[in-house]
Amino acid sequence: MKLYANQLPAELNKGLKPCYMLFGDEPFQISEARDLIKARAKNAGIEEVIRLVEDDLFDWQDLRQHCQEMSLFATSKIIELELTSSKIAKQGAEILKEIEPELNASPGSEIILVLFGPKLDASQTKTAWFKSLSQRGNYVPV
Repeated sequence: MKLYANQLPAELNKGLKPCYMLFGDEPFQISEARDLIKARAKNAGIEEVIRLVEDDLFDWQDLRQHCQEMSLFATSKIIELELTSSKIAKQGAEILKEIEPELNASPGSEIILVLFGPKLDASQTKTAWFKSLSQRGNYVPV
């Protein structure tokens, strides 16, 4: 579901979603939105945060592995993935589509995926990975 940054606090009060996508040209607002999500998650007992950065050396299998592995200390975690480009490689798009059903799939185990990065163009918001994740969570253009 698409919502704006000023609507995020009220939406978070209704409960956490499995996925948040924060994209735009305002790094400060993206940072504030990430902080709000993490604060709400901490109130819900989720304290583990894994931060990944999609760069030239990034292996998309790492994201899949983090989504599938159980933590030693917690059953719930936030996985933040910073996208450095508005274009996602084919392998990345496939993995994002594959992991979507795994988000909150098992009872008592919560994975909250937070994707953030530069503004997406219209073609990116029409891709299969984007559509499947936006149905499970919130898209916040900033």
